Amino acid sequence: MKKYKKIWRSVFRVSMPFVVVSVLLFVLPFDKRFGSAFVKDNCDAHATLLHDRIFHNDKPVDIAFFGTSHTKDAVSDYWLEDALRDKGIDMHVMNFGYCRLGRNMPYLLLKECLRTKKPKYIVLEVTEKENRDGHMDFGYMADSKELFTPVLIFNDNLIQDLFKGLVVRFEAIKQKWLGQYNEPPKRTDDYGHSADWTVAGEEEMQYQKENKMKNYKRSKGFSRWFYNQYSFNYIDKTIALANEHGIKVLFLYLPEYACLDVPEEIDFYKKRGPVLLPPDSLYQIPEHWKDVKHMNDKGAGALASWIADELEGVIKQ
Repeated sequence: MKKYKKIWRSVFRVSMPFVVVSVLLFVLPFDKRFGSAFVKDNCDAHATLLHDRIFHNDKPVDIAFFGTSHTKDAVSDYWLEDALRDKGIDMHVMNFGYCRLGRNMPYLLLKECLRTKKPKYIVLEVTEKENRDGHMDFGYMADSKELFTPVLIFNDNLIQDLFKGLVVRFEAIKQKWLGQYNEPPKRTDDYGHSADWTVAGEEEMQYQKENKMKNYKRSKGFSRWFYNQYSFNYIDKTIALANEHGIKVLFLYLPEYACLDVPEEIDFYKKRGPVLLPPDSLYQIPEHWKDVKHMNDKGAGALASWIADELEGVIKQ
């Protein structure tokens, strides 16, 4: 027994400095711009652009789109702004799309956006099915409160996010103290859309068309319910945050090429806001895609005109 007590005392002495330092790192103020710059290798350093659009750009945001690279590529905020203006609607549009899946990222970006902007509408991307996991960069970009008060139900990213939060805080202090931090220049971008006129190869698109639905497996039963809970809870958190600020919430279906006509969870979305379902004349045209997952600028231009028509009805109702 004495032997085990001695071992535990040794473990305690060794671990206490680490615990104390970890607590301090999470308690001390966190430079969120450092966090955005830290993930520069993901999404073409888009996190810094989004951070600076929120905190270092005075242009308002009236309509904000949140989602993955599907949103980033498909929603041309500047063309949509022009299309709305042609209809007599003068609103500032911003695309906050950020690469990779995870419903906690749109929630985090909306929360940050509301610190400086007052959007009237937000549009949340939906794809064919919900993703069960959180965003890979959430731990690097979230403040301590969000890291320690996440959605817990079926959250298998919890430890990973806390570890990433610890890493980025340690790196911020280390690089600044040692003079190693090369802060990226402030981004002055007014928009978040990524322009790309690339057209997908004919063989790639044909293969997708022939095999997409053949190999598609619909989620069903208990596993479908189980794996949706994390995403559903973050969607509801996002909507609750929007409601607190009097913001109307819409959903926009942005699937792959040769996709399902409607997302699997459309009933869930419809209970929470209008769902914009672009027609096949937009989504089933191979020339509108740069690859089987992402639209190009030809597709984004056509989609902007269609979204403007849909938003006109919502805004003027």
